[in-house]
Amino acid sequence: NNLIVSTSAFNEAFVFDMINDTLIHKVFHSQLTAEAKKGNSTNESSSEEDRNATFKERSKEVKFGKFLYDEQNEKFWRFSYDKDRMIGDSVAMKTVLTIFDSDLNQLHEEKVEFDYSFYQSFFKDGMLYSYINLNDEMAFVRLKPHYQEF
Repeated sequence: NNLIVSTSAFNEAFVFDMINDTLIHKVFHSQLTAEAKKGNSTNESSSEEDRNATFKERSKEVKFGKFLYDEQNEKFWRFSYDKDRMIGDSVAMKTVLTIFDSDLNQLHEEKVEFDYSFYQSFFKDGMLYSYINLNDEMAFVRLKPHYQEF
């Protein structure tokens, strides 16, 4: 009965309660990522070179992922990405997992080492399934979380 609206640019969400016709603004705080994209780049460019430079700079900024609901454990997961370090001209990104309760109260965050497929993941029977391409075949990495008090 709730609709969650969020963006990849800000560490926040809007929750629309359709039963009570109310809107709640939830602002989260991270110790491991920036709170928002800088948002100071222009949307205009005079050349392809300018567009590529703008894209390269934006790719270094934080990106907040979608909320994934673990119905069995009544927890939301969100993976976010932020710049960890530069290796030459390339950006090394870190992946941060944030766990929320069913009311979107932030419970825990940690840097994780596994690569998460950003758009192709879902929970089923308390397990997170993340799509991977394995030798041109569809496969899934399955994670079975064991929650302890945070």
